[in-house]
Amino acid sequence: MQARTPQYSTDSKRGLPPQTPGNYDSSRQIIVDTAFEILWQKGYNGTRVDEIIERTPFTKGAFYHHFPSKKALVSAVIDEIIGGMMHKRWATPLKQSTTPLATLIALLDGCRRDGEKGVRRGCPLNNLAQELSCTDDEIRAQVNNYFQEWIAAFEDAIARAQLLGQAKADVTPRVVAIRIVAAYEGAVSLAKAARDPEALNVVLDNLIAYLRGLQSPPHLVDLDATNQTNPTI
Repeated sequence: MQARTPQYSTDSKRGLPPQTPGNYDSSRQIIVDTAFEILWQKGYNGTRVDEIIERTPFTKGAFYHHFPSKKALVSAVIDEIIGGMMHKRWATPLKQSTTPLATLIALLDGCRRDGEKGVRRGCPLNNLAQELSCTDDEIRAQVNNYFQEWIAAFEDAIARAQLLGQAKADVTPRVVAIRIVAAYEGAVSLAKAARDPEALNVVLDNLIAYLRGLQSPPHLVDLDATNQTNPTI
C-alpha cells in the first residue's frame, strides 16, 4: 500500500483545547489521526501498527518513539479524539445553551444527518465497548468514563432545564439521561448491523417525542443546535 499523509484534523475540529507551538508534535498527531480512522473502520483487533505506518510518512521507530504499543495508541485516540467528539457534539452545546432541553432535542434530531458513514461505522465509543469490555479492563474503564461524562452532560442539561422552568419537575434527570444514551447507542448498533438507519430514526422519533412531553412550556426550539452537523458519537 502506498504511504500517504492523512488530512490533518485540527484540535478545534475535535472539540479539544488548542495546542501551543511549544507542546505540539505533528508526527504524533498524524499517527493518532490515522489510527482513529482505521480503528473506526476496522475495530481494535483489525487495526495493525504496520497499516498505520504504511498510511503515514513515518518509520516504525517513529511510531514506537511516541507509543510503546497499539494499546497505548488506542488509549490516546480515546482521550484525544473520541472523547473530544463526544464533548463537541453533546456536552459543549448543552453546557452553553440557555434552553438546554430544547437544545438536547435539536441535537438528537441532528443525528439523522450522520449519513451512510455514520450508519456503517457506528459509534466509535460503543464499538470499543462492545469489542473490548470483556477482554481489556483498562480500555473498558476508559470507555466507561466517557459514557459517564456523556450521561452527566444530559443529566445536567435536564436539571438546568428544570431550574429554568423549561422542563417538568416530576422526572429524575439521571434516569432520563441514562434512558437517552442507552436507547441512542442501542439504535446506532442496530442501524450499523442492518446498514440501514430505520432503527435509529424510530428511536430518535421516540426520544424526541418523550423529551417534548417533558417541556414546559412545550416545543421550545433551539435553532443553532438544529443547524449543527457533527460526526457520529
